[in-house]
Amino acid sequence: MKRFVIIGAPNVGKSSLFNRLVGGRKALTYDQPGVTRDYLSHICEWRGRYFELVDTGGLYRGEQDLESFWKRSLEIAQDADVVLFVVDASEHLSSVEYDIAQDLRKMGKEVIVVGNKMDLLPEGFNPDLYNLGFDKVQFVSATTGRNSGDLLDLMWEYLGEEDQDITKEDVEFRVSVIGRTNAGKSTLMNRLLGKERVLVSEMPGTTLDFITETINVKDMVVEVTDTPGLRKGDLRRLSVPEMLAVKRLENRLRKQQVLVHVIDASVGLTSLDESVIRIAEEEGIGYIAVLNKIDLAEDPRKAESILTEAFLDKFPWVDRKAVIAASAEENYNVDKVTDALDLARQDLGITFKPRELTELIKPLEEIITGYRFYFALQVSSLPSVVKVFANKAEMPSNIMTYFRRQLKKSMGLKTALPKVILEKS
Repeated sequence: MKRFVIIGAPNVGKSSLFNRLVGGRKALTYDQPGVTRDYLSHICEWRGRYFELVDTGGLYRGEQDLESFWKRSLEIAQDADVVLFVVDASEHLSSVEYDIAQDLRKMGKEVIVVGNKMDLLPEGFNPDLYNLGFDKVQFVSATTGRNSGDLLDLMWEYLGEEDQDITKEDVEFRVSVIGRTNAGKSTLMNRLLGKERVLVSEMPGTTLDFITETINVKDMVVEVTDTPGLRKGDLRRLSVPEMLAVKRLENRLRKQQVLVHVIDASVGLTSLDESVIRIAEEEGIGYIAVLNKIDLAEDPRKAESILTEAFLDKFPWVDRKAVIAASAEENYNVDKVTDALDLARQDLGITFKPRELTELIKPLEEIITGYRFYFALQVSSLPSVVKVFANKAEMPSNIMTYFRRQLKKSMGLKTALPKVILEKS
């Protein structure tokens, strides 16, 4: 399958073009340079042929902390069949754009110069773009969609009969990697993927988008999503793009099947970390805790034992095998994360018929006095949700906690604490 990679200077509309071409809002966009710092890919179809479209993060120069993004984006372009070099056609070409053009010529790649924001030009045309030295130039407006079909037609010319069909692997379950900013989520993600799919920097908060990849783990097909980092402090103090990312994250968290929660072991649990654990507990989501950066401890082995026990004491519903002290940077115990994902897959496969589930909860009537459980129905496996028809529709929180933990044990679940919905019958 042909690969088209979108690159360009910050704030020229790369992500807007990506969203326009894929037909949806996949990338986070905002009028501030460098909002997209990771890269996204999407399989697209045009006129019966398929191709992969990749949106890179903003290309930077002159900013020390973000120099790696310039380098990494050019590395991504190395894997492209065709580069879509996006420039703001309504502005004069910058020295950065001439630098990009020079780098692309050295690569010897096929290049289409995409002059975005043509709607801001009186005649929809800017001859200066031909000074970049490439033959193919297409003017578009990613915002309005003007000439996007013409661009797709130009891209279609690079596609052959071999691009008329694609095969997709069936995803067994979906995993989200979550944690505070700079806890090491992206490094762990790259370890799981076996390549640098997510851009990593010492600068906190460089992941603002959801980065999704399908991988094979122990012969299972897993869709893994790296989420934006959880940020400490009042939402009102966040920048607009950060606020957009956080709101998208909050809306998405409660809909996950499995959470891989990366915790900075050198910092310890924060209120934000505890809120993630509570969400997993409340919603019946498969939960895996990765106590990352264990290599920074004076005695990593001792710290591993102490931190794991402390975590299990605080959250006894979490399975021991789902708490992993690790170092993504040193690739230590990352294999145990994949083992825990295998446990989540097993949880996904645990299903009960209503009669079987009812028989499981009936004995709890002898322990939980005042309640009669008439019928139970498994709504979903991951997240694990059980609906119980009883003589009461409410239950004190401490008793409900006990009920759910006993049910988890009876059902044989490892990573999820079943959410129980009581309905009076």
